[in-house]
Amino acid sequence: MHVKRTITLLILVILALPSLTPAQQESIKILDVTVVGNETASESIIKVNSGFIEGAVLTGPQIQEGINKLWRLRLFSDIKVYVDKETPDGVYLIVSVQEYPRLNEVIYQGNEKLKTKNIEKDIIFIRGQVITPHLINKAVRDLKKMYDDEGYFNAKIDVSTRPAGENIDLIIQIDEGKKVRIRDIDFVGNDNFSDWTLQRQMKETKARTWYRFYVSGKFDEEKFEEDKQKVLEFYRNHGYRDARILGTELKINEDSTRITLEIKLEEGNPYYYGKITFEGNELYSTDFLEKSLESAGIARGEPFRENDFEMGVDLRIRSPYMDTGYLYAQIIPELTPRDKDTLDVHIIIQENEKVYIRRVNIVGNDRTRDFVIRREMRAFPGDVFNREALIRSQSDIFRLNYFSNVVPDIVPVDDEHVDLEITVEEKSSDRANMSMGYSELDGLIGSVGIDIMNLMGRGQQLTTEYQRGQSYQYLNLGFSEPWLMGRPNSIGVNFYYSERGASRYYTYPYDINVIGASLRFGRRFRWPDSYFYGSWSLNLTRKQYTNIDDEATFLAHNPTGLLKTRGNSFIQTISRDSKNRPEFPTAGSTVRFSTKFSGGLLKGHEEFVKNELEVKWWTPIVWKLVLYQNLHFGNINSFGNYAVIPYDERFYMGGAGMVSYTTPLRGYEDRSVGPIRSSSYMLGGKALAKYSLELRVPVSDNPTMYLFGFGETGQIWNEFNEVKMDRMVRSLGIGARIFMPMIGMLGFDVGYGFDNPYDPKGKPNGWKTHFVFGMPF
Repeated sequence: MHVKRTITLLILVILALPSLTPAQQESIKILDVTVVGNETASESIIKVNSGFIEGAVLTGPQIQEGINKLWRLRLFSDIKVYVDKETPDGVYLIVSVQEYPRLNEVIYQGNEKLKTKNIEKDIIFIRGQVITPHLINKAVRDLKKMYDDEGYFNAKIDVSTRPAGENIDLIIQIDEGKKVRIRDIDFVGNDNFSDWTLQRQMKETKARTWYRFYVSGKFDEEKFEEDKQKVLEFYRNHGYRDARILGTELKINEDSTRITLEIKLEEGNPYYYGKITFEGNELYSTDFLEKSLESAGIARGEPFRENDFEMGVDLRIRSPYMDTGYLYAQIIPELTPRDKDTLDVHIIIQENEKVYIRRVNIVGNDRTRDFVIRREMRAFPGDVFNREALIRSQSDIFRLNYFSNVVPDIVPVDDEHVDLEITVEEKSSDRANMSMGYSELDGLIGSVGIDIMNLMGRGQQLTTEYQRGQSYQYLNLGFSEPWLMGRPNSIGVNFYYSERGASRYYTYPYDINVIGASLRFGRRFRWPDSYFYGSWSLNLTRKQYTNIDDEATFLAHNPTGLLKTRGNSFIQTISRDSKNRPEFPTAGSTVRFSTKFSGGLLKGHEEFVKNELEVKWWTPIVWKLVLYQNLHFGNINSFGNYAVIPYDERFYMGGAGMVSYTTPLRGYEDRSVGPIRSSSYMLGGKALAKYSLELRVPVSDNPTMYLFGFGETGQIWNEFNEVKMDRMVRSLGIGARIFMPMIGMLGFDVGYGFDNPYDPKGKPNGWKTHFVFGMPF
């Protein structure tokens, strides 16, 4: 479509006219302009843009620029300017143009891998627009890039036109060819690390093979450049500071469908630390700084690791300064190669001035009161700035579980003051529980209630719940104040009532109703560290037994044989919680040790001591994977004249934890693990041991959703002296969890139980599916 420009320059004609004087040859007056050949472009547009207007006096360069302006409109494939007639007063011009065609429609042919609607999102044509060679070439380049991005490097694109009335149709014929995939990635010069090890460092550029069918094998030049840098980072993090890539080569096979990437390396020598010196340190002694770095593996003779070095300097040098108020301290490490494998380290420290906190601003809390957030802060106005205190404040605010995000920011004021700005993003932590569920033990379960975890934005908690199953009903009302009179002391009160009846879903041979109340007091500790918390509660209960079907099981739970019993107990719980998030922790741990003393000086028929220890910890692995582990031990001993250990204090195990007083063990039915009185009635035990392991991967942050694979083992024994760890049952499986606002936790588990101690043939328990509705109780 490109037409060679043909221009008759008016200036040349005018300068050649002998009748004009030298002064007149420098400029000329246009008496009249006639435009021909224009169909859609108006005559006025051509005249105005070129400057060729009746009465205009133009010089030669101005005439040349006018013609160029017409070309820049990109409306014409040819422009010619003629002198029609000349007079002593001026000239008459003819401007002849030939317009580019305009578009009727674009037709794509041969495209299968890229759908037309997807192409049209990035390559936009408009009906009626002028079609220029530049526009067509750009469309071809963009379309070729789209195919390159999908791995179709052999795609060929041909463009043709056909008349469509006064306009044209644009026909884009595509020969996609075969997809080009990376077949192999070879490294040359890697004497110290295998190809496989280096290939693992490349996150986006992967070779597709028969056993790695899930890998696309697509080659992306930008991502390939990023992956090459990751390979060099790997070398530097293993001491090869001088490692470099000498070159790369793409080898394409004969049918142009497979690529072999060859990367040529020069590894260099691994480096070791030589002399380590300091300059400018007044606050901390050289000896202290040397020992701090030594604890991070940075010492004379130790291998150099670039990432470990940067982290060590940050944690062992910069952090102490920032934790003592020297926010603007500059730590400048200088690395000087000596010999062929030694690095001398010289760290220049500019301590600058100590920084104080001027204000703490809270932003984004639309519901939660400022004081609820401020009382969780560990940094206050007037304090010396402390980075560790700021990080801990963020963690403590997160653990309130009122916010989906907490972002601390440092706002400089002057050389000695900063403001802290805590930006929070509110989320609904309340739960309106109205659900239906099913458990193997109780059949259909209905639940309704409201848990207000942040009452009126003051951090107080109000819990109301009513549950109904085919063999039981449960009612609970509770209130908790986490900061009593502005101090880190909590107080709570609960009232509850429950009924359980014998049925085919129920594993006890009697009916029972329970009414009780509890009063709790708690306090945060400062020792051994500020993660510790203690709580003490007094519980009063009354139980009534009726409709006894099996006297032996009833007497095992209640040796007195009394149909009405009282239980007065005191519970002490010492816990430590350092997890970094409430719903999906990625680091930290929780430890809970509780002792329940019932009877004795407190009177009542229930006389026992119950101890439980539960430890949970979360460990980040790689990427976003988190390893979760849970250890749980328990033991009960009775004493006194009555020695009653009621059913709801004994240990039970099995299922997903949706049944009251039951420790979950997936892959088995509810309460199916442990001592059994007969073929129908679970006795419950006095000793418990369980270990769980989960590998979790997050799917969504808001709402929190994650998938996991799990392995569990556990058992319940009738007495502590019967504990045999080799008799624990085992299971493996997968599951998912999602925390929904106003509902709580929803999820399912599919577990395979490997053991069945009640089957005389030792047949595995097999697959079990468990559903979770609301928080387990």
